[in-house]
Amino acid sequence: MTEKLEILFEDKDIIVVQKPQGVPCQADKTGAPDSASLLSKRNGGYIGLVHRLDRPVGGVMVFAKNSEACAKLSRQITEGGFSKTYLAVVETENIIPASAELRNFLVKNERLNMSSVVTGAHLRGAKEALLRYELAASNEDNETLLHLLEIKLVTGRHHQIRVQLAHAGLPIYGDTKYGVKKRYRTPPNLALWAYRLGFCHPINGRELSFENLPKDISPFNRFF
Repeated sequence: MTEKLEILFEDKDIIVVQKPQGVPCQADKTGAPDSASLLSKRNGGYIGLVHRLDRPVGGVMVFAKNSEACAKLSRQITEGGFSKTYLAVVETENIIPASAELRNFLVKNERLNMSSVVTGAHLRGAKEALLRYELAASNEDNETLLHLLEIKLVTGRHHQIRVQLAHAGLPIYGDTKYGVKKRYRTPPNLALWAYRLGFCHPINGRELSFENLPKDISPFNRFF
């Protein structure tokens, strides 16, 4: 199963992988093979989960191979030292701005495992969510405009990108939870990909950046 996790970089402290779509990043109630457990079995030891990607989302992740590296990477996330950039394909019949900043307040519904946009910070559990996007390309598909967005995630809220884009009228292709309610013969993959990750090495302090483009994955392959 570890062949599903493409190794992008590894040393004695960290391991950077491409997590495939549909593979959990950690063990969940489904019991499906997950990235952290697969890496732990591969390495025969400790694997620390530093950050998360939703199960339907693929892309670049870093895991720690010891507790010191895990603590220092986690501190970088808290202090804003992590740089996370995503690609998303959104579907709309409208022309969209070349760039935009989306700022909303989100509330998570634990029972439904969903988040929603609310009108202000006064509501219990509301957290500010901020992202910025740039339009990278557009492609027409059966009279629906598909747009490839490059998204800079500033905060890290539950389902943030999916919720904010849907609220802005830019639902992500294949997102039947927040997006267009279509009856797919075969539901497509969620077109959201964590393609770039930047951080400082937790031990030697060297600046690192990793990219992984979904060139062979639909519908991203329409743009590359």
